[in-house]
Amino acid sequence: MGLRPSRPYRRIDNTVVPPALRPTQGDYDLYMHLVEQIAGSGYAMGAYLPAAAFAVYDALFNAVWYRGVRDLNRIAAALGRPSAVSAGELDAYRAAYRATLWNESSHLFRDVDARDGAQVPVDTAAGLAAIYGGLVDGEQAAAMLARYRDRSPGCRMIPTVPPDEAAFDAARYWRGPVWININWFIVRGLEDLGLRAEARELAEETFALAETSGIHEYYHALTGVGIGGGQFSWTAALVVDLAKRPVSQGKEPGDT
Repeated sequence: MGLRPSRPYRRIDNTVVPPALRPTQGDYDLYMHLVEQIAGSGYAMGAYLPAAAFAVYDALFNAVWYRGVRDLNRIAAALGRPSAVSAGELDAYRAAYRATLWNESSHLFRDVDARDGAQVPVDTAAGLAAIYGGLVDGEQAAAMLARYRDRSPGCRMIPTVPPDEAAFDAARYWRGPVWININWFIVRGLEDLGLRAEARELAEETFALAETSGIHEYYHALTGVGIGGGQFSWTAALVVDLAKRPVSQGKEPGDT
């Protein structure tokens, strides 16, 4: 896009880890331009959107929001409190997500450009987040994951971008490497849908990465080598959580 911020800035991220693992300078220029643009709008979406250089309905964030609200409603019900969002509103949200973000040709959900309503023509692991969100049934979830695996030969699972995408970079930040938090989302979703074999397989692949390469921020999509920050806390926390999940212990939900 060629956009740059109006003021100079200094990056620190690429002095801590090799620059080849981090977003490019052009990417960062765009990020900082967007920060200025959003701040200039007073952080009001109505003021930002008309002149926005970038705005998307994100497949991952919206799936996590949907799951979070459903969980919040369950907590509210247990406490005898009203729901945060009504069942009717959640049903409408689910229908809109599925109708707007689903891409039949790739069997994956895609981000949508909020400025013109067009799907962003790039497939990423964010498109699998509907499995965690509970926005798909077991049959669709299994088909989505199988298709993504087929598109990722030679990769550790789950690469954040499949290697048949032009944007794929096995080592660069969010352009291909495996992140344990993405795997955690998918394992949890598969488990909830009753896809225990698929959940166990992905959990075991995740444990193998951590055991072989250590606790890192993310992992090279092809070699599994740990890259980014070392001794990374959320990686450690999520590996521990997965190890305690019933699916990782060969138990059924509710077993002790």
